[in-house]
Amino acid sequence: MLVTNPFVGREKNPSRAVVCFELWSSSVRNTAMQNIRSFAAAALPFGKSKTRRREEAVEQARQFATLLDDAFRIPGTNIRFGWDTVIGLVPGVGDAATTIVGLVPLLTAWKLGASRWLLFRMLANVGVDATFGAIPVVGDVFDLFYRANRRNARLLERHLATTRGPAETPSPIGRARS
Repeated sequence: MLVTNPFVGREKNPSRAVVCFELWSSSVRNTAMQNIRSFAAAALPFGKSKTRRREEAVEQARQFATLLDDAFRIPGTNIRFGWDTVIGLVPGVGDAATTIVGLVPLLTAWKLGASRWLLFRMLANVGVDATFGAIPVVGDVFDLFYRANRRNARLLERHLATTRGPAETPSPIGRARS
């Protein structure tokens, strides 16, 4: 979407035009940030307790990984593949699309307050999948066996099982001092 500046060429005083432009550009930035925040907030349901949201996030990550990595089975074998492999067969566009879709669990982990190290590991999994998946024939075979989304679901599940969320952390206010 192209956004044009409504203040260019309308002011005779250049300093006033600069102020108007700065106000306009800051409003565009604020609108963009609001859009990003609303997209991030949509990753998890509202109106639920933090514990329930965390449990639902783990379940959604599992379902997401199953859909993208394990949805189908090659008959007569134990080899499973998902929509990530199928869509990745489309040259160029398929790998880009699965990379973007593969960032959804990363966004969920970020929304839940995951550590930078966990986010980096999840991003590395998506990056490896995208890099090797872009190679024409070898990448399609690689997508069949790497399962980046399954790895990210396990990482998120392990992280949420070992850490407590902000709602579950005891508050230092009102604690008895000894």
